[in-house]
Amino acid sequence: MTWGNPTPEAIPPCVKQALEAAGDKLSSTDKDTVLTACNETLAWLDNNSLADKEEYEHRLQELQKTSASVMAKLHGQGQEQGQGQNSQRHSGPTVEEVD
Repeated sequence: MTWGNPTPEAIPPCVKQALEAAGDKLSSTDKDTVLTACNETLAWLDNNSLADKEEYEHRLQELQKTSASVMAKLHGQGQEQGQGQNSQRHSGPTVEEVD
């Protein structure tokens, strides 16, 4: 997951929103792990408004490490479902069968 250049305060809420939108596509354990990391990051940001850029980046990298595998599962499931639908749509005869 890449985040471009958003403000540090914007990242945890975006991750939380993605988890909420995932519905039952993720296990409650995965959701809880990432939600805890988001809440800890938000609390850290609230309590460390005078931190330097490197500290912010480090904290956000930690959140990214925690959330990346869960988000990959989420996006991977969506691709697998999409591939399954495509294979069902193309279940008719092939060119070779018609000729």
